[in-house]
Amino acid sequence: MAANSNVRSLLTKANRLRQTEEIWEFASPLARVWITPKRDAAYRPYLFLVVSTEGRVVFSKNQRQRPDADQMLEVLLRTMIRPGLMAGRPRRPKAVHLDDADVVSALTPTLAQLDIRCEHRASLPTLERTRQFLERGFTEIEPIPGLLTVSGVTPPLVQHLYELAAEYYKMAPWHWLGDHDPMVIAYPPKSDPRYGIVMGSGGEVFGLSVYDHVEDLRLTFRQSLPQWELMQRASWLVLFFEQPMAMSFDDLDAILQYDWPVVNEQAYPVFGRTTSDGRLMPPSLNDLVWLEGVLSGLLGYLPQFLQEGFGDDDPDNLTLPVQTISGKAKMQLQMPELDDLLFPDD
Repeated sequence: MAANSNVRSLLTKANRLRQTEEIWEFASPLARVWITPKRDAAYRPYLFLVVSTEGRVVFSKNQRQRPDADQMLEVLLRTMIRPGLMAGRPRRPKAVHLDDADVVSALTPTLAQLDIRCEHRASLPTLERTRQFLERGFTEIEPIPGLLTVSGVTPPLVQHLYELAAEYYKMAPWHWLGDHDPMVIAYPPKSDPRYGIVMGSGGEVFGLSVYDHVEDLRLTFRQSLPQWELMQRASWLVLFFEQPMAMSFDDLDAILQYDWPVVNEQAYPVFGRTTSDGRLMPPSLNDLVWLEGVLSGLLGYLPQFLQEGFGDDDPDNLTLPVQTISGKAKMQLQMPELDDLLFPDD
């Protein structure tokens, strides 16, 4: 790393400081908070954080853009010369630990001039605890766990779900189907059916809601229940598309890590299951495996159905092919009249 005049000046000042036995942890993670400017799009800031392994916060600051190695070096040198409020006197640590191997390689030669070891660590436990503490000050809402926290869920499964969700969004079935066009879906074919409704015909929330039992569907459509009472009496699985602020931070970070597809800023896929206390929680492994197969089957069939329109040829007990990460399978699909499900005895 070529030192510019500003860095050389900072090096000269830092070299005059006393050196302590401290070890500092230093990183600039993407914070799990949202900054919402009045006249600009919301964004997640990058958090500069320097902590001693004894737990003292030596420096913290955030910025909008991801910092490069030059910025990281300058922040670290400035921290030595002028630590944050209540962070102690100016000083040099004996070592700095970072979790980015590339930044370690870039900073090592310069820090060696200050007799400071620059070392890579796979994790920075003290910094991570500090980051979580600082972020809790921004919100009182309990963070939603990500899909990969669900027991048995793997990155390949979630990647396929994101791919299928992106194709579903681009197909936009809500232009033709609405809450009056239920889908009775059995996957695998001999299993108990679930009841799907395409969301989005009203132009507000776009996606797919799935009811485990026909009684849940009837509660939703036959009775004018308040939302809180409906969620206490019924549970449903949902895929909907929203801006990134609706996502779990776990899932947002996984999108960056694994490069999962997202169509646009309004099409981040949120997979969830409603709870009796009004929250949305991650679906179970069984839910996600079911959704993988069903989305695959629907994407293979619905374009043809939507082109042909409605009428006497509406599907009745169709068997459709399904492609999952585990191999090929089949599902059964019916699309009856909504009233036939809501009022079976009439």
